[in-house]
Amino acid sequence: MVQVHTRRLGGAAPTMHHSRPPPPPLDRRPMSPQNASRPLPVRGTNYSTNGDWPDQRPTIIQQSSRINSFPNRPVANNSYHNENIPFKDIILELHEHTVPFIDSHCHVDFMYNQMVHNNPNSSLSHGLSHWIHRYPYGFPKSFYGVIANFIKPSLFVVNDGGGGNGYDIDWIINEIESNIYLGTTWGCHPHYAQEWASKDIFWQTLEHILSNAATWKVLAVGECGLDLHRCISDLEVQKMVFEKHIDLAYKYQLPLVIHCRSGQKGRAEEQCLRILKKKMDENHKFLKIHRHCFTETWEVAQMWMKQCPNVYFGYTAAIFKMRERQQLEAIRHIPLNRILLETDAPYFRPPCFEGVGPRNVCLPGMAIATARKIAEIKELPVDEVLRATFDNTRLLYQIQAY
Repeated sequence: MVQVHTRRLGGAAPTMHHSRPPPPPLDRRPMSPQNASRPLPVRGTNYSTNGDWPDQRPTIIQQSSRINSFPNRPVANNSYHNENIPFKDIILELHEHTVPFIDSHCHVDFMYNQMVHNNPNSSLSHGLSHWIHRYPYGFPKSFYGVIANFIKPSLFVVNDGGGGNGYDIDWIINEIESNIYLGTTWGCHPHYAQEWASKDIFWQTLEHILSNAATWKVLAVGECGLDLHRCISDLEVQKMVFEKHIDLAYKYQLPLVIHCRSGQKGRAEEQCLRILKKKMDENHKFLKIHRHCFTETWEVAQMWMKQCPNVYFGYTAAIFKMRERQQLEAIRHIPLNRILLETDAPYFRPPCFEGVGPRNVCLPGMAIATARKIAEIKELPVDEVLRATFDNTRLLYQIQAY
């Protein structure tokens, strides 16, 4: 029997010492929309079989006490005059929005390592709370929080100091206690499938985390899936790891975060959907799916919506590089109640935030730039996009407002 090298927040483990009390458990009650004609589906129940969606989403909290409770950040018009920020007018405009928004997909462990890489003398205690104060222009006041994705097993299975950067599982434990973290997701990205597919310690650690969902703030399984672009993992190994993640999502009645990237090795979308269909047929119910970092066409989006009625499409700042008509057509036609805001931080830094924050690092608060671009493409007010994506994220991940 392999010893699982992990522990609960605030608990004890043979080789780790941590005296902090655990964070309060998440409110796991299903979230019901106000004045809705029917309740939202509860995890573990059969979802809609015909693609119908609730007619009304939860009413947004216009004056969020949560947002107002964040410490003031030095964002003043005059403060920009001394900053080398090329697009300061756009950033000031983004800071004026009061509708809350959530970064539904980011990698704070990767952000941490990137920060240390940029500044080797950086304090090892830095995390998201520190970054909000350190880089205020990258976090508008309406920033509500993040869902953090942990997808590289070597950074949470083994307490190895993160490759010499001083990062380890204790950093995660301390970090996610903050109420800026609305929740977490856990899995194995296809890039790491070859290394970890056959290691019992990974699967045991993952099961331990998922089975202690409240203490680890678990909201979903993943990201996982198939990558046929530059991934070194064998495709059959990727498929096996993907199927195991799907099984875990069914076992723990959680949404699934899917990475699906086509490339020179072939089309990934069709293969992902075939695997999902097989698993959904076996389990006789649909999963709730976060189709992460969607850059495909309207035709592909329709394939996902037809086969997976409870799918949401995450858009990152990669949207700024979309030039093909078919990609823009997808954004125009995908219903707004199926779109999520993501940063995939530290990747996909929005161009309008040039000169803000650490070099070559995207920050979770920059997701608002993607909302602005979606609004431009769909010819909608930015606040309408912010309101819808906020509600969509809460609906998918069953997040109670507070």
